Amino acid sequence: MRCSLRLLVGALCLCLVVSGCSNRKRGIGGHNVTYEITGSGLSSRVKINYLVHMDQPKAGKKYNSRRGSDYAALPYTKDVTLGGFWDYAHIYAGVSLPKDSQATLTCTIKHDGAVVATQTKTHSVSCSAPKGAADEDN
Repeated sequence: MRCSLRLLVGALCLCLVVSGCSNRKRGIGGHNVTYEITGSGLSSRVKINYLVHMDQPKAGKKYNSRRGSDYAALPYTKDVTLGGFWDYAHIYAGVSLPKDSQATLTCTIKHDGAVVATQTKTHSVSCSAPKGAADEDN
């Protein structure tokens, strides 16, 4: 009887974790992030780097993150899911040709459709959204 009760409790806990029914806190679970880059005054594509995924660090270790990159024409949009654990979202874009050095670039980061960071600069631009920007408890 005790063994079956333990199995039942274990299965219930696993179900709550897998289904996401437990109390969600900042940094836990998947976060849908959209990166956008727009610009004007460009004659070529731009180099784009962005955070793809971040896992919770193990004891004594740094964050395990994966980055992606593209060389793309604008406007540019990339949807990613920063799952497991995340501390921030980040994107960078820069022009690749000297003749585009006065081009204006704008980056935007959205979390579940809401804008959490945006910035406009000449030649290159980067945006970061700290972990609190997309806190689900807002």
